[in-house]
Amino acid sequence: MNANGNKRKELIAKAEEIITNDGFRTSNFAKQKVIIETMVDRGLLVSDLIVLLRRHQYINLLHLYTQNTNIINTKNSDDKRRKLKIVSLNMGYNVMSNKAIGSEKPMVQLCQKTYNANSNYKGWTDNNKKIPSCTSNSAHFLSTYKHDELNGSEVMGFDLLGLQEVNEQYGSALEKQIHTEGLKSGRNYMFETGYYFGDFGVTICYDKNVLGEGIRVTPHNYLFGEGAERGKAVKSLTGKEDMRGLVAVYFPHFNNNSNNRNNSNNNNNNNNNSNGKGGLLAVNVHAPHRINLLKHLQSALDDLLLKVELMTGHASNVGRVILMGDFNDERGTMINKSINLNTNLNNHLTLNIPNRVRDGKLGVPKTCCADSKYQFVGDYILDTNNMNDNSNTNDENEVYFGLPLSHDRNIHHYSDHDPVILIE
Repeated sequence: MNANGNKRKELIAKAEEIITNDGFRTSNFAKQKVIIETMVDRGLLVSDLIVLLRRHQYINLLHLYTQNTNIINTKNSDDKRRKLKIVSLNMGYNVMSNKAIGSEKPMVQLCQKTYNANSNYKGWTDNNKKIPSCTSNSAHFLSTYKHDELNGSEVMGFDLLGLQEVNEQYGSALEKQIHTEGLKSGRNYMFETGYYFGDFGVTICYDKNVLGEGIRVTPHNYLFGEGAERGKAVKSLTGKEDMRGLVAVYFPHFNNNSNNRNNSNNNNNNNNNSNGKGGLLAVNVHAPHRINLLKHLQSALDDLLLKVELMTGHASNVGRVILMGDFNDERGTMINKSINLNTNLNNHLTLNIPNRVRDGKLGVPKTCCADSKYQFVGDYILDTNNMNDNSNTNDENEVYFGLPLSHDRNIHHYSDHDPVILIE
């Protein structure tokens, strides 16, 4: 129920007071006030509004947009924009430290047996022990992969990368190798990392030359899972306190103005069709085990869209959402399911896994994990700009989602998870 009359004024006044007292009132306070009034009219209680505003103290980033309004939707304006190459990979926290413990033990043992096994630095690239060989293999793959070896114009590496379980101690060496190898093919990789469990990281890596300057949406310790909405850990379905990391980056320069293939058959329905405008919101998550994934993802994504709205002053500035991650979805509860996102009345986005039928089999690979002999699904890339009709077709707009082509985990030792890729 919408607030009205004196109650509405009370809510708005309280919100203005919070903004001023907490020190995140910007020079464009009039635009902030409009957003606050909108939130009030959507029916937010004063307690919810206080929590909301205090969780968005980084709203001072708004000045980047109010001072540079011409940057929104000005880049990549050609309808034949470059199609994206996206990858998601759980790096394996213990794989990155070369410690044969935990669920990564079988993979680390394989790495140590394969690389420099007879030295005092088995499993490492060299005696400096700055980066394990398997992690170095991952960095090389991430920065040099080619999906079509016969396509001379395809740039090696990926445009957007989601990495989970990044071990903070060895994260800088990983980033350095990805960046250095990427430079050889003209990539300009940038990194944004959020932390959980102390020194576990979720990282979004992106090519600035393709996506433009990214604006971080989440604080460094944004949590996802049971209890995250209340800011504290509670017991999940496993009986353990378990909240993990999520990081989000908004790309205002990346104008998703090509046909939104997800809604390509609904172009006459304004309430079920992306307007094809607005920037890209990229999200990377490491989910806890056995939670209600769809429920918590819906909540987190609604929060992230609101954050972008508060930053930019307009909800329709998100035209596309890409969600990467290790969802620990061993039961496959997210396959063939959708998450509906509303950025405004005329911009409805549907987020799902591009699950094409390939040779009679669903195109969601089993990627988890070495200790279970890869019995489970759970590493996904979801996109609001994909085809998901489960039909065999040669449509030129069909996306590829699955394992990297020619991937062989017995040869390509990366992590205890296999990587998944989405190629437009």
